[in-house]
Amino acid sequence: MHLNKSAPLRAEKLLNEMIEYSAKKKKEEKEHEALLYNHDGVDYDDEMANNGSQDHGTKAIKSTLHIKPDVRTYAGVMLAWSRREKDKYQAAIQAQRILDDLERLHSLGETDVAANVVCYTICMKAWADCAASAPPSNGDYNG
Repeated sequence: MHLNKSAPLRAEKLLNEMIEYSAKKKKEEKEHEALLYNHDGVDYDDEMANNGSQDHGTKAIKSTLHIKPDVRTYAGVMLAWSRREKDKYQAAIQAQRILDDLERLHSLGETDVAANVVCYTICMKAWADCAASAPPSNGDYNG
């Protein structure tokens, strides 16, 4: 299977964008929490029924939509790294780094990003593929 060498970087860039977007939306949600349900004492449902105004209701719905990476998102990026054709050692390092990130995030209470068997399998395969290639010349190989 041929994988474009920039594919893992692109996948990780998308993951980072999702993380940033999710953090931004979470912050906005906290700042506007009162507005989601009640605006100046007027319920959105009542306002829409009485005045036909959908602006506030639409804003409320849009502000509750989240794009937050979950374990599948991280696994997808790990998979992209593990399939990298060149520099298998660096690919394994990157897959391991993402697995470590998942474990760290989960330990901080992020329940949607608990590493699962798929994540561990992807990382193990990346290391196994790396073992078949020559260790890096800088002696950083611990295999």
